[in-house]
Amino acid sequence: MYSADEPARTFGTLNLASRSTDGFSAKDIEFVQQVAAQIAIAVENALAFKEIDVLKDKLAVEKLYLEEEIRTEFNFEEIIGESAPLKRALAQVELVAPAGTTVLILGTLNRQGADCARDS
Repeated sequence: MYSADEPARTFGTLNLASRSTDGFSAKDIEFVQQVAAQIAIAVENALAFKEIDVLKDKLAVEKLYLEEEIRTEFNFEEIIGESAPLKRALAQVELVAPAGTTVLILGTLNRQGADCARDS
C-alpha cells in the first residue's frame, strides 16, 4: 500500500495467496489494487488525525504557558489598588497586551486620593 501523496512511502503490505497457479484473474488483481489504494488513504487519514491531535494538545499547553507569561510579565498582582476603575483599566490592559500595541491610559486622582481611570 502506497501513500497517495508520496508514492515512494510504503505503509504496509496487503498479501493474498492462492493454492492454485491461476488463483487470481487480472480483474481480481485490479480490484485488490483498488482496495489497497483505499486502505492506504484510510491509514493516511488516521495518521493525519493522530498528528493533528498531538499538535492540538501541544498548542493547548503552549497557550497556557503564554497566558501565564503574560500574567507574570505585567505583574498585575503587584499593583496596589482595589477600586472598580483601576480593575476596569487593568482588564483593558489585559485585553490589548497580547497585541503588543501602544495604549494610552488616562486617569486622575479624586479628592480622597483614590484612583479613577476613565476609558479612552
